[in-house]
Amino acid sequence: MKELLTQDILLVDVRTPNEYQQGRIPGSRLVNYRDADFAAKVAQLEIDKPVAVYCAAGTRSTNAMKAFQDAGFKTIYNYKGGFGDWKKRGEDIEND
Repeated sequence: MKELLTQDILLVDVRTPNEYQQGRIPGSRLVNYRDADFAAKVAQLEIDKPVAVYCAAGTRSTNAMKAFQDAGFKTIYNYKGGFGDWKKRGEDIEND
């Protein structure tokens, strides 16, 4: 995942706002998977960029992939280990 961040890529965190505030991968953007209008919010993102999606451990991001496909994203990466793996590896995080 870290190597993807050196590219011009859209990094999307699909966790809840509370999870996002407690810590996130630097440069990520929050689009809460549990929001009723999640698919509409995904459709408003820049579809011309590759996207990397993550959540806490990989389940929500796996489920969210369909919305990105439906929105027209061509290149979609799923960080299956999620933020938990990122943090466990000792990578840099941002928080409020």
